[in-house]
Amino acid sequence: MKKKVGVIGAGIIGLYVASELKKKSFDVTVFEKQSIEKVGKKSCSTLVSKRIFDFIQIDDDLIENTIKRCLIKFKKKEVVLEFNPEHIVINRERFVLRMIKNAEFNIIFESNRTDFSEFDYVIGADGASSFLRHKLNLKNPGYRVGLKVESNVKDSNDTVKTFKTKNGFTWIIPKGNYTEYGVLEKKENIKDEWKKFNKKGSNLSFALVPQGLVLASSDKYAIVGDATGLTKPWSGGGIIWQLYEAKMLIENFPNFKKYNKEVRKFFLWKIIKGRISNKLIHFVGNHFSFLIPSYIKYDNDFPNFFKSLLNSKRKKPSS
Repeated sequence: MKKKVGVIGAGIIGLYVASELKKKSFDVTVFEKQSIEKVGKKSCSTLVSKRIFDFIQIDDDLIENTIKRCLIKFKKKEVVLEFNPEHIVINRERFVLRMIKNAEFNIIFESNRTDFSEFDYVIGADGASSFLRHKLNLKNPGYRVGLKVESNVKDSNDTVKTFKTKNGFTWIIPKGNYTEYGVLEKKENIKDEWKKFNKKGSNLSFALVPQGLVLASSDKYAIVGDATGLTKPWSGGGIIWQLYEAKMLIENFPNFKKYNKEVRKFFLWKIIKGRISNKLIHFVGNHFSFLIPSYIKYDNDFPNFFKSLLNSKRKKPSS
């Protein structure tokens, strides 16, 4: 008899995990609290590196723009990060709906289910405010707040612009048929920084962005994705990191103890290093910006600070 697996959350990570476990001949059911009309509308820029192709097929019609670099504006200097690999902007809502359409497992929408006793294993891929994390009495990972709007200004530029704030940054993302403006900050600073950014648009939305790593210690339950608080300290982006984490879960399933061990081994030092680097760059950029090269080749998923400096230049190369 096939083992029964319940996956909570029909976002990108939950659907990916469910799909891969289905391929391994498990009996998989996904539970989603939102209706199908609302699923996929998470407040997320869905700007990800092309590493996503290592995990999921993405049709060309879902890609809104290709981003090659990021321009960081400090008080007295501009720094260009040349992304390697390049990034793409994905239409998240259509992407998730496409994954749902292609699903070969059962998905139950508008589910408020709390009892999963009939399942052999339960995976929580249910976001920053994870029900399963609370059910297991796990600590919260700590949060920043993301706030964004969309402007009808068409922009197919290949450069994202960011501006440092007190404890985060603002961004401008060209998405082809429109432009996105946003702020990532601590809760207590978000209102003031948004007011200073002073960008207008429609579809105002916000989201809690977890900042930490929390894992379950159980033979039956495991959490993955935003539920574990796994996001990059310097950007808040998490899809690529979470897909790596999801792959570890799938490869070790149902050995959750080994999964937890691999996740900690792979990510803990990256999280610590990222926090230290983020604070250091923030301080140097605001006070000693002349020390930072103007042009840096940069792996935004797994940056190597010293390697980036070796590939950097004091001036942006001519195109």
